[in-house]
Amino acid sequence: MNIITSISNQRELFQISGISLDEKQKFYVWRLNFRSPSFQIAQIDKVMGIRKSKKKRKIAQDISNRMRINRLRHVTRSHFEQFLNTFLLQVDYSYYPLFSLIKRHLGEEYILDIFKTLDNQIFKNEGHFLKVVGEQAVSHILEREANQKKSNEFIRELNLSYTLENSIPYHNGKVEIHKSSDSIKKEIDSNIMQFIPTNRNQAVDIDNEFGYHFHHCIARGGKYIRTKILLTFNPKGSIHPTGGEQLFWEEHGPYLKIQIPGKSKREKIYHECNKVRVTKGQSVFRNPSEKKAQHFFPL
Repeated sequence: MNIITSISNQRELFQISGISLDEKQKFYVWRLNFRSPSFQIAQIDKVMGIRKSKKKRKIAQDISNRMRINRLRHVTRSHFEQFLNTFLLQVDYSYYPLFSLIKRHLGEEYILDIFKTLDNQIFKNEGHFLKVVGEQAVSHILEREANQKKSNEFIRELNLSYTLENSIPYHNGKVEIHKSSDSIKKEIDSNIMQFIPTNRNQAVDIDNEFGYHFHHCIARGGKYIRTKILLTFNPKGSIHPTGGEQLFWEEHGPYLKIQIPGKSKREKIYHECNKVRVTKGQSVFRNPSEKKAQHFFPL
């Protein structure tokens, strides 16, 4: 079973990403990058470097066949070749924290049901995919387990699945793009908040500040872990003396506390976040905290 989590086309570089579940319930993430508008299915084994792995070979062939037949005709009328920066990686469900928690609370059979329901579907991006998964999990709980309280960690991930728009990978981590709003908060309050265990509200990351912002995540042990670093721009504008719009950071939520990245890594993260600012506009961002916010980049 295959789910395409995103299709993009920038400057003649096509990128398709997705996840797959094989007949033995092994979980894979994969990405195909390519330039030329002509394609030969046989190349997928060579480029992915999986000729010696029958399991991965079968997954790769299934992916390529399904995409070729069902999913890529709206991108171009012809096929594709010359794959670049392509990978197929077997991972644990914890690669997506939400999946790991769904498995713990709702069981692995429910994850199989998700794959069956979403098999062969295309999503705008990874955030859209996780949002749909979170909404389905909430609907399932409301219908069948409304009287069973869930852990704070699970509530947090369901909450964040409502605000998540997309994620931006970089070197050894990713930055999640979130949008909080009054309408989203009301939806969360009416659906998710009723599952919070009594007297433990303080442990749950319910955000009362509205606007776009970023959550910083690191890759560790084959999965992404959200850190306490929240990033945002000043919606009213804040130009650094050296030039460039100032990106702020502050500690936020009951997540992993890490040392702030060095200047080189901060600059890479800044450029990715700044692309979002240019696209979305300055005024839509969440206000930096007056007491906690510090300069992230430029320094």
